[in-house]
Amino acid sequence: MVLTSCSPLIRSNFVKKYPALKPTDSIQVFEPEEHFSRDYSKDEFLGSIKVDDKGTTTNCGYDRMLQIIKDSARANGGNLIGIKQYYKPSFWGSSCHRFAADILKSDASPSDSLAIDYAKMVKNANLYRHKDTVKYPLLINFVVGPAFRTGDLDKSTEFSKAISEIIKTGTQFSFSSYYKYLKNSGIGFKYTHAYYGGQINNAFIEFNDGRPTQYGTLNIDSSVNYFAASLLSNYSFGNKKNELLIDVSLGYFTYEETVKLNAANISSNGGNIGFDMNIGYKRMLTQKFGLGLNLGLFGGNITKYRLNDGQNSETIELDKENAINLSNINLGVLLSYKL
Repeated sequence: MVLTSCSPLIRSNFVKKYPALKPTDSIQVFEPEEHFSRDYSKDEFLGSIKVDDKGTTTNCGYDRMLQIIKDSARANGGNLIGIKQYYKPSFWGSSCHRFAADILKSDASPSDSLAIDYAKMVKNANLYRHKDTVKYPLLINFVVGPAFRTGDLDKSTEFSKAISEIIKTGTQFSFSSYYKYLKNSGIGFKYTHAYYGGQINNAFIEFNDGRPTQYGTLNIDSSVNYFAASLLSNYSFGNKKNELLIDVSLGYFTYEETVKLNAANISSNGGNIGFDMNIGYKRMLTQKFGLGLNLGLFGGNITKYRLNDGQNSETIELDKENAINLSNINLGVLLSYKL
């Protein structure tokens, strides 16, 4: 019972059997790309086999699991193995190497109908196999570039115009990590940080609580931090070296702004639900590393925030018309790495 529970799960279905091969007879193994592009017109399909994890399987390394398939092929007279699916061990799934394969006999002169039927089966599997097989299931993206606020900014006075000029353009970077559960789809987490800031010379701040007016250089620092769940779709083209990336996310963002002038320090902070949409292009420079461009849109506004002027603190609520619009359009360089 213990031995059975720790062994791999083997499922096979053979439609034809030949005398077993000798131990010295060779068996060819084709990886998925070779298997689905090979001409099988002169080979005969004998059956299929899957070696999987029972959940408590311990002896399930690459060589061990592939040897099970070879032993099954040898026992049924097959000398060709076409790997249809291969799953590496992963943190998110099984700790075992897992395979699904076809067993064939070369130069068996099958009937035309059998050859045509198997050719159709291989063609269909070739079209849909990547729905189940992902070579690199983890994807990490990093994007950095300028961000441009799209919301209306206060320009009623010369001073407010100067502030709007500072905070309308900033720098944004984002880090995202995805688990590719399908070849063209993934789910993951995204973090984005946008910064806007600058200085205004010959400025002053007046207080209505008796504190002296402050004169000098005004420093403004404004930032948005966004944490979100994200969905990714990617499409390969151009010999699989080019990829189009589309991702959407929904999450929570925090907003912080600090205004400093000499001893005066005024800060405000708040948060709300936001969303993010991106479309990008990348060129794979190696099998795992890609470089490209990204265009993104972030949406979110603040209707409630906390204001602190150094002595007093109060919560301010805004109606929809006067909400602080933090939406932006951003451009960036995309760095991508597959694991």
